[in-house]
Amino acid sequence: MRTSTKLMAIVTLAVLIAIGPATARGREMNVGYLPIYAFLNYFVAIEAGYFQAEGFTIKLHRFTTGGDMIVHLARGTIDAGGGAVAVSFFNGVADGLQVKAVGITGSRPKGFGASPILVRKALHDGGHVRSPADRRGRPVALNAPRGTAEYLVARALGRSGLSIDDVRIVTLPFPEMPKAFERGAIDAGLLPDPFAASTLEQGTTVVLVKGDEIVDNPQNGLLYYGKNFLEDRSDVPVRFTAAIIRALREINRQQYRGDEILKALTKYTRVPPHVARKITPYFLHPDNDVNLQSLMDFQAYYMQRRYLKYQAPLKAEQLFDGSFNRRAVERLGPYRP
Repeated sequence: MRTSTKLMAIVTLAVLIAIGPATARGREMNVGYLPIYAFLNYFVAIEAGYFQAEGFTIKLHRFTTGGDMIVHLARGTIDAGGGAVAVSFFNGVADGLQVKAVGITGSRPKGFGASPILVRKALHDGGHVRSPADRRGRPVALNAPRGTAEYLVARALGRSGLSIDDVRIVTLPFPEMPKAFERGAIDAGLLPDPFAASTLEQGTTVVLVKGDEIVDNPQNGLLYYGKNFLEDRSDVPVRFTAAIIRALREINRQQYRGDEILKALTKYTRVPPHVARKITPYFLHPDNDVNLQSLMDFQAYYMQRRYLKYQAPLKAEQLFDGSFNRRAVERLGPYRP
């Protein structure tokens, strides 16, 4: 593990220990996040005042990966989070941890090619890497193994008859990948916005495979609720969900690129405004619906790789709880573009 990554993990843990167990009945909600486009629904809900309208203040806690949030959700040190469709999530549910997928951080149907697989421009222009098959033996960056990034890179490689074992995986946090491309330390990698847009703007990378060309409409990431919300029998989790859905609907109404949407993105990711306008969006369902078939496909891949502790596949209802969305939509009414 790199020194900077270790330090971030230690700081995050210290903060979470300091705040102690969160209470779903308090006004302050502790929310885990990553400074990437996939958390746009949280950013917009905060900036537009949707959480405040429901009586909440939000305290954000930055993590290195979404998988790192699972144990904190189960312990109740954060109320909500999100991130990759990770092995830690499936194994956590199988172990009886109090965590469920409840919504989205985006998916990739046709036309929503976010989080592309990038390659160093020098390699591409020199004719060395022009397709996934050309990555055999080369260093490929993932923010974390056994998560969304690995699954998607593996599926792209599989179309060329290769597997994830045919490349050299380099684990790097997303913020460190642009510099690694510049130095030539990595040849390719799956990178979300705003970091992908930044490297493309700088001319250090080109798109090898668009995010919507890898597999049909993959679930890029999930919103997770933990112990506090899952055990709460009041309307607090539903009101929290309603704030998120209001943000998703506003993002859709503004077609992902309204001034207020981009302002929220810029504030929480630190991406310059001119780069934010070039970002390729994920599809954000206005009612927070999850592509459950994609969730099952992730599980099948992890089982094939023997990453999971269990033998029989978990059912969708063990992994996903749609009740918060249903009740929030009933409260808000149908989506009207």
